Amino acid sequence: DDSSALYIDFSSNGGDSYYTEGEDDETRIATPYSDEGVRARRAEVCGAEVGNGLFSSCKGDGEYCGYNGNIRETGCWKDPNVCCSKKIQYDGVDDGLAWTNYKCGCGLYDGARCEGDCREKGVDSGRWFEGVYQSGKDIERIITPFCCGYGYAMKMFDSLGITFGFKCNEKGCIEAGRVCGIDVTIGKDVGCFLNKLPGKSSSGNLRWNGCCSGEFKKTGGTLFVDKYSCV
Repeated sequence: DDSSALYIDFSSNGGDSYYTEGEDDETRIATPYSDEGVRARRAEVCGAEVGNGLFSSCKGDGEYCGYNGNIRETGCWKDPNVCCSKKIQYDGVDDGLAWTNYKCGCGLYDGARCEGDCREKGVDSGRWFEGVYQSGKDIERIITPFCCGYGYAMKMFDSLGITFGFKCNEKGCIEAGRVCGIDVTIGKDVGCFLNKLPGKSSSGNLRWNGCCSGEFKKTGGTLFVDKYSCV
């Protein structure tokens, strides 16, 4: 027994047993000296994943991670960083009477409606385009842990200019040909027309960073409503 040898013990089962990599990649079972040692080591590795020699205590996709209750909030609902993916989704019932449970991993893909908790956990996310910045409020874009990919969600419109509300948007911008807002004679303008940038582009189009191209134009209308789409 070489008392000068240094062994590092690992566990892949939450601390029920340990192993150590020795010389020539040989492994041996490591046994703690006492029950106290077992508890101490288990506390260090419980829920951990070994990667590149480092321990991570975040939870994997599919694992229960917390809840939002009438009296108390816990886990990933308070901080999505509890999850390795930084994504959360409903675990069971979408909206429980007393609380709602969550698990790690995204559950809302591109085009899915982002309502309720998805909107509540979202934060405004602005966008730069050709050296010009517009805030998340101006382009009606948020980042939320409920949407997959980069987590973007934007206010979207149907072909008539009626808003769907927020939907997960993988690109984080509205593509060419999609309606982005309306100009109304009576009432409040909406979307790209309401928050357009001053001046026009070199192509003669109106400017708004919510469009992937940064530009939009009039694409239809009636006596009381003009419709605008990204180009």
